[in-house]
Amino acid sequence: MMPPSSPKQPSLVVVFGRLGPYHVARLRGAAEVMARAGVALQAIAIAGNDKIYAWDRVPEPTVCPTRVLFPQQLYEDIPAAGLARQLYAALDEIQPLAVALPGWAFPEARIGLSWCRKRKQAAILMSESSVEDHVRLWPRELLKQRMVRQFGAALVGGRRHHDYAVRLGIPKAAIFGGYDAVDNDYFQRGAADARQNDAALLKPHGLPARYLLTSSRFVAKKNLEGLLRAYALYVAASPQAVDLVVCGDGDLRPSLEQVARELGLAQRIHWPGFVQYPDLPMYYALADAFIVASTTEQWGLVVNEAMACGLPVLVSVRCGCAPELVREGENGFTFDPYQVEAIANALLCLPGDPALLRAMGQRSQEIIKGYDVTAFGRGLLEAGRMALARTGCHAFGPPEGAG
Repeated sequence: MMPPSSPKQPSLVVVFGRLGPYHVARLRGAAEVMARAGVALQAIAIAGNDKIYAWDRVPEPTVCPTRVLFPQQLYEDIPAAGLARQLYAALDEIQPLAVALPGWAFPEARIGLSWCRKRKQAAILMSESSVEDHVRLWPRELLKQRMVRQFGAALVGGRRHHDYAVRLGIPKAAIFGGYDAVDNDYFQRGAADARQNDAALLKPHGLPARYLLTSSRFVAKKNLEGLLRAYALYVAASPQAVDLVVCGDGDLRPSLEQVARELGLAQRIHWPGFVQYPDLPMYYALADAFIVASTTEQWGLVVNEAMACGLPVLVSVRCGCAPELVREGENGFTFDPYQVEAIANALLCLPGDPALLRAMGQRSQEIIKGYDVTAFGRGLLEAGRMALARTGCHAFGPPEGAG
């Protein structure tokens, strides 16, 4: 743990459930932006690991003071009372002027918001939820509105999340973008290195010479069975069809492999398993294109990664990132994930010429430049300024455009 920041410097704390590679990258981007503004950034992670994501544990970031409250426990196993005691104690020690919290459904968000209310400090909502994610029941939405209106500002991913935050009571002027970002430079550099050594990398990793790529947890909402069935239609319709690589793992793996066998595609579909962060750029770099077929996806950071690596992207319209990141026909295509034929048609829209695929991938890299970790930092800083300004405080400086 790094020593606490100077008490003379106004501070902002970001709270995450656990630290993964994406969180560390965002903290680095935010720390750079905050330092230039004279704001001390600190981070709190609740647990050292969880039951959902199989990431290797990342070292605590050195870019800002960071503490993990329960380093040896799984996130899901932490009792609410113990979490509340530890999070209150950490925030009381740091005494931040503003706290950025992950949504409203997680216990750390509710506890952190309670701390902000009792200590009369500003709370920032970090959200990638949209009205389309689930069936929304009005009694629950009313309760949610009461909670969300206690946040002074929001940091969101895209327009769908912006609109839902407005619906829940955050003023439009207090909502900022940049939440859903990855380390673009890391993926771009890794992909460039892999492409220089493609011949040496394909065989050791069991990869075909050309392939389409998808990467996800093997759970129902990722719609991998629908993708496999669409891939079968694509193979039947295209003499130039390339193989499919499915990265990830989960309880559905045996049934998905059975579907592949039933479709007669066992030799064309490859299952590398869960791929850790250091190896991800290679899998993207050597692919022709990336596809995500989820029926529900609040954003879809894998699309950011693929674009940073220079790939065309095929994206379900149910992914929150689709309106922002996909330019139809320029860097990819969108489709209805509930229609197998629509997924197959998107696959068939991909050009077979590698030069045309590269041109689409270059367009992806141009688009994704605006969604880097410094964008997260800028959005967080502006959300902090606005949340404080709504309490009459300008310790982080006035919001952009104020006055």
